Order: sequence, then structure tokens, then C-alpha cells
Amino acid sequence: MSNLNEQFKEAICADVREAINKLSAAVIHYGRNKIFAKAIFEEITREHRTLQQSMSQVIFDSIRLYSDYSRTDLRNEEAVKVCKSIKAYMEEYTDEFWVVISWIAL
Repeated sequence: MSNLNEQFKEAICADVREAINKLSAAVIHYGRNKIFAKAIFEEITREHRTLQQSMSQVIFDSIRLYSDYSRTDLRNEEAVKVCKSIKAYMEEYTDEFWVVISWIAL
């Protein structure tokens, strides 16, 4: 059973690595372009509503994890600070913030 769990984890990591590599390449190519951000938004909102909710949860969980990231320098320290602020908001307004996505477990 443990071997299956490890294989599952490795498959997830490989899929995520591939997706992030593609997203990173697009960010390098397009930069912080509002058209790029809007295209991402539009593609996400074309997905099934339940999948949109799951994607939102993954994004929020990633923000929560990134807020505790300790390897910062001038290039990413502001992003970590913003994530800390978002995390603080999520923790302060837990009921209001999570009412929509509360059924999805971490």
C-alpha cells in the first residue's frame, strides 16, 4: 500500500512540475500582462463549476503555504508578504471566507 501511495505522490509531483514548467514558460514569454491574466481567468471559468471551486482551493492552499516560505530576497519577498496578508485575512474571517469552499478538505 505504501508503494502505491509513493507512486501516486510521484505522479502528482510529475504532473504539477510539467504544468508549472509550462506556466513558467508562458510567464517568461508574456510577462505580467493583463491579457495573459485574463486568459488564465477565462480558461478557468470555462471549466466545470466544481472544478473551478477545487482550483480555487488549490490556489488558496498554495497561497497559505507560500506565506511561510523562508527563502526570500528582493525578487520575491513582496509576494510572500502579500501571501501572509491573504493568509491572515483567511484566518481572521474563516467563516465568511470559507463558507463557499468549506466542504473541500485540505
